[in-house]
Amino acid sequence: MEYTDFEIKCFDYLERLRQSGVTNMFGACPYLERRFKITHKEASDVLSKWMRNYEGIKKMRNWTEEMPLTYQDIRKSIPVYLDEWDDDEDEED
Repeated sequence: MEYTDFEIKCFDYLERLRQSGVTNMFGACPYLERRFKITHKEASDVLSKWMRNYEGIKKMRNWTEEMPLTYQDIRKSIPVYLDEWDDDEDEED
């Protein structure tokens, strides 16, 4: 099966999201929407394709179980505004 570069980017993100355990993958659409600035319909289509073809995509991408979400991914996709994290780094105990 052929995938676009954008779909591959989303699939890699979805795998990192899955490994993080941040959300059940049935609830991944809002994360895709925020991370890639796409509509709910687009996110749903990508997620459905990822779920239907997971084993084949996993082989094609050669994913490992050590693909954590990056700080950038978290800041751009988790449905909570996280600027407080930046402030915490400056505080002393």
